Amino acid sequence: MALDRYYPVILETVAEASELEAFLCEDRQVLIAPSLLDRRPSAFLVGDLTLARYAPPAAGWPWLVLCCWPLAYTRMVPVPNDYLARGSYTIEAFAEAEEVDAFEQQFFAGYGPCASRTISPAGNG
Repeated sequence: MALDRYYPVILETVAEASELEAFLCEDRQVLIAPSLLDRRPSAFLVGDLTLARYAPPAAGWPWLVLCCWPLAYTRMVPVPNDYLARGSYTIEAFAEAEEVDAFEQQFFAGYGPCASRTISPAGNG
């Protein structure tokens, strides 16, 4: 796992959230990574690079930056595509908000302006 003990799952619909919940509630003898959506094609078609910054829900959790790449970029990735989650996303993890700021500044310098939004867990912000 690229994020050590964390396994991000990208949910795009309520149906996918229900599907993941059912998966997580199954009885198992061993731990299994929740990878059921990893290779499912994204339902979103974005025209612009889109960044979402996720604040940690608790101490010790990382900051996450989720980038949704438009088709103009994803077409350049060789097949099979193991570089982009769901064929459209990259995920970066950071220990501190300042690291996210530096990443975004470097990102914008290379790709130009795009919207960025911070998503805070309920009750955190």
